[in-house]
Amino acid sequence: MTKITIPTGTKTAFRIPPKLAPEPKQDIERIGFSIGETAESLGVSVPMIMPLVKEGKIRTVRVGRRIIISIKSLREFVDGQNSAKNEPETSDDSMQ
Repeated sequence: MTKITIPTGTKTAFRIPPKLAPEPKQDIERIGFSIGETAESLGVSVPMIMPLVKEGKIRTVRVGRRIIISIKSLREFVDGQNSAKNEPETSDDSMQ
């Protein structure tokens, strides 16, 4: 194995490339989340979100292989869950 030494004070023939990904623009409004981001925003796990997506309880859009959940459909799901808890329960006593 050959050992290569670079004398100090000399410039090397290569540079470290600048950051390849552009900085995210602050003025673009976010309209959707990935499954992982949705789970994180709700404070639950991804396996807890997936059945809701598969059952159609949370509406999604596919972009290639990615599943995107719009903020609007996520809010509708959460609001629906809140209103279901606040509705009075119906009893079967009225049918007798």
